Amino acid sequence: MKGNKILIVEDELITAENIRESLVRSGYTVTGIASSGDEAFGMIGSDMPDLSLVDIRIRGDQDGIEVARRMTGDFDIPVIYLTAYSDDDVVMRARDTLSYGYLLKPFEDRELSSNIEIALHKHRADRTVRESEARLKESNEKLRTTVMGIAEAMAMAVETRDPYTAGHQRRVAQLAAAIALDLGLPSDTINGITIAASIHDIGKLGVPAELLVKPSRLTDVEFQLIEDHSRAGYEILRNIDFPWPIAEMVYQHHERLNGTGYPRGLAGDEILPEARIIVVADVVEAIASHRPYRPALGLEIAVKELTEFRGIRYDPAPVNACLSLLGGGFVFSADGRQALQGTA
Repeated sequence: MKGNKILIVEDELITAENIRESLVRSGYTVTGIASSGDEAFGMIGSDMPDLSLVDIRIRGDQDGIEVARRMTGDFDIPVIYLTAYSDDDVVMRARDTLSYGYLLKPFEDRELSSNIEIALHKHRADRTVRESEARLKESNEKLRTTVMGIAEAMAMAVETRDPYTAGHQRRVAQLAAAIALDLGLPSDTINGITIAASIHDIGKLGVPAELLVKPSRLTDVEFQLIEDHSRAGYEILRNIDFPWPIAEMVYQHHERLNGTGYPRGLAGDEILPEARIIVVADVVEAIASHRPYRPALGLEIAVKELTEFRGIRYDPAPVNACLSLLGGGFVFSADGRQALQGTA
């Protein structure tokens, strides 16, 4: 749009004046003429231009390409390069920067004006995209925080009915997230695993409370009721539109690699990779912690279980990562809380 402010960076005074006159004829405002990078940045400080025309060969320690890189990177000013030479090496260097055009001198008023308008339009479009991406990122971060808050509320609802395993889900989530991180999984995948692990026992809301706190061994019928919590958890979660397969991870957290788990007897690749990580974390925490019907068995027994049945019941990759973490001194935090990846 005519009336935009243009800064000229050109060390040949006659050429610079000709460009200034061309810009004025086309309706632009010239904020200044600089012959070096230092002079140009001094002018930017007092009057920010909408666009800068930068000759590649200028005076001073910085050439036009270096000046343009700083203008676009530090000040978000679009740059059109000016040059009297079509040197291939120079052109390639210029392309490595975020330039908005490249004009060979001499040029006509119409050519200069059309290049400026195209550059300004493209810059506005680029800025709109960046601002939209920033807003989307902020919305996603708020969504992750909200989802985690809901998951924590669900976890607390389970733990109020099962005080003997209070904190179990949060500790499983913490270990599962550490395993996923050790495996190099993307942060978004780790977030899904964290949330699923933190509510993996939500199906226990449908189990009679007296069974959850029974201090003796369960009967076969009672154990079948407990086993149903994986399916019940799936039913609670399946209609919630999570950005991850949370319900299915919860459904699968008692499945085993060789098909001996429950409730569906899934095996191998039928089990989600995320669920296989939760399985390992759940087994370790369950063995190492107190249960109503037995005292804590400790990490040594948990390590023995993983080592003995690696590749049989449990996926070797998360087992190896877990053993590495435990051997490296992994400890659960005081409250067992696990922050989502990408959040403070």
